[in-house]
Amino acid sequence: MTTRRPTPLHLAAGVVLAVLLAALLPSPSAAQPEVNADGDTLFVVKADETPSNAEIAARLSTETFGEPAARVVIGRDDEFADALASGLLQRDAPLLLVPTDGPIPPVVADELDRLAPEEAVVLGGEAAVGPAVVAELADRDIDVTRYAGASRLETAVAVAEAESPAADTVILARAFGAEGSTDPTQAYADVIAAGGLAAANGWPVLLTATDSLPATTRAHLEAHADDIDTVVVLGGTAAVSDAVLAEAVAIVGDGERVAGPSRAATAVAVAAKRGAPTAADAASVILVDGNDVVDFTQDRFTQGGVLAGPDAWAAGFAAAALSGRTGAPILLSAGATLPPETRDHLAGGLTGRDGVALVCLTSTRACESARIAGGLAPPPPVEGRIVFEGSGGIAGDADIYELAADGAVDVVASDAHSAVAAPDGSAFAYTQLDRFDGNHQLAVATLTPGQPAGADVRVVADGLLNQGGHDWAADGSAIATRLQGGALVTVDTDGASAPVPLDLSPYENGFDDLDWLDGIQILSATTGEEVVLARRDGSAAPQVLVPPAPPLTLISGPLVSPDRTRVALSYADFEGQGRGGIRILDLPTGQTTTVPGTGDGLFYPDEWSPDGTQLLVDVQGGLGYSVALATVRASATADSAPRLVIGGDESQGWSGTFSPDGTTLAVQGRFDGTYGDGTPIAEPGLHLIDVSTRTGRLLVSQEDVRLFTAGDVLWLPR
Repeated sequence: MTTRRPTPLHLAAGVVLAVLLAALLPSPSAAQPEVNADGDTLFVVKADETPSNAEIAARLSTETFGEPAARVVIGRDDEFADALASGLLQRDAPLLLVPTDGPIPPVVADELDRLAPEEAVVLGGEAAVGPAVVAELADRDIDVTRYAGASRLETAVAVAEAESPAADTVILARAFGAEGSTDPTQAYADVIAAGGLAAANGWPVLLTATDSLPATTRAHLEAHADDIDTVVVLGGTAAVSDAVLAEAVAIVGDGERVAGPSRAATAVAVAAKRGAPTAADAASVILVDGNDVVDFTQDRFTQGGVLAGPDAWAAGFAAAALSGRTGAPILLSAGATLPPETRDHLAGGLTGRDGVALVCLTSTRACESARIAGGLAPPPPVEGRIVFEGSGGIAGDADIYELAADGAVDVVASDAHSAVAAPDGSAFAYTQLDRFDGNHQLAVATLTPGQPAGADVRVVADGLLNQGGHDWAADGSAIATRLQGGALVTVDTDGASAPVPLDLSPYENGFDDLDWLDGIQILSATTGEEVVLARRDGSAAPQVLVPPAPPLTLISGPLVSPDRTRVALSYADFEGQGRGGIRILDLPTGQTTTVPGTGDGLFYPDEWSPDGTQLLVDVQGGLGYSVALATVRASATADSAPRLVIGGDESQGWSGTFSPDGTTLAVQGRFDGTYGDGTPIAEPGLHLIDVSTRTGRLLVSQEDVRLFTAGDVLWLPR
């Protein structure tokens, strides 16, 4: 990423300052945020780094306060409880974070030197910010004021009493997560977005239990009932009940709930409360992570800098001063993913009226998605060739199309289907109808850079089974397919010799599913639901590699991994006992493991990812959808449960493929439903979906090409 040093986003007398005096810059050793080459996005958290909570807060302070600040706010860096009420204090002071027992981290010390404050407001008692920290502050000739109480509830009241006792509006937010919840973010997710609201308006944040108004909070409302006109409750009834809202309104006279059906939707509602119902109504937007506790083993959380889970509060709370001063609403990501509500808000258009349009405090992947959603950047170009099927032709066949480099759709072959790529991506084979004799042929299209996919096509076999599938040998020398009548044969890809029968006797082949282990050995499912290993040269009798598994029914497979060491199979339990699912056979050891979460419903493995770590599966009657696509980790460990990428109850079939680098899926189907991130699918067509974030976009509309239900999709090098 080409970068330049950003102009700080702070305001003075309501005007964005254009210059930060060099004498006020932090020490050169401190890592600094960067603006991207287009000048529209400030990355406070950059790719491939995970700064500490103290570093994040210090960076935000630098961006917000270019001039010396009369005071700073000091909170502990490992716990959010007392900082829940910090938004009001950030109207004129940055939030800096320190270890409870000190010492003050160098990055914070540098910021204190730069700001030269006269006062430090410490949040919480000595168990939160200890005497050693206070002593260090005193050694810097900084006066210390402590706001504290027996709990976070009393600390919030102490801040309100001291800083804004005559406020005409107070914000009321939940103080704790739900009873029994293991998600610590529940207690602060709604407050993150409201920090800027409190800082901009001078409104204190008071805290409450979900179902009852605490005595401390009630006492403050009663003592200031003559001053308070309105109480603004954050979040839905799962956060703050209607009974609590009604009790508060009975005291002060009026109130409202600012909420949405999710934490991301509540952040959007807060933005609307601030006069920015869409991104177009704000000069800039701040994107922070409001996600649940993060499992860092998931691949979507390893792309770019990530601030997710229990410590995401640090960036969110410390952004309140910047949000309050610039008017930038705070929106939420979910790790590397943009929730649909956030995406919809950004779709109004990021404007960048004051230069930087987006401040990134979360995964860089989420921020790049936000730039695209907000119109700051075009969708990335499609690398490679995408070949897919569309309805057409005669005798029930399809046509095969290629998505050209310029975005146009070109016909590769008419009356053709069942496309399958060569192992090295240099060619693909497909079944086509010979219109003169009505037979189906096996054709091979060799790809040439700069030439259309159909420029070099040769027929290598005739008389194919119209319904049959086929597959390339691992060395690309041959293709296994089925002739009319179901006979399994191998065909040299140069078409120079006649098809060679593959004898599975005494077993009967009855499945389309087959796969090669190498250039000689082939795996095939049989009518008896065995998986049989046969040799192309007939040098050994077929042997059963996987026996039947009654009462389970083999419904898909074998599918061999790219490194040829594992085989994916799928079984259905039609007795409904949850015993089916995807099984991974490790060939060197002979051990079989079942992928968690696939016992109920029907899961059909479609394709391995290029690195062999994931499977793309067709889902029927699972994940709560009638038809969908999902990815699973092929390790068959606890984190392998299927992750929806696209689907819905009204779907009619899906097919998809991984990009050559495994980061993206190209999928098609005729459907209603959502992408894996929850965003509704606008219309049927060929879609691109990011494997990590499960966000998607339309490539080819069904209005342009009538897609074939569950037609094949290939993604090949261009």
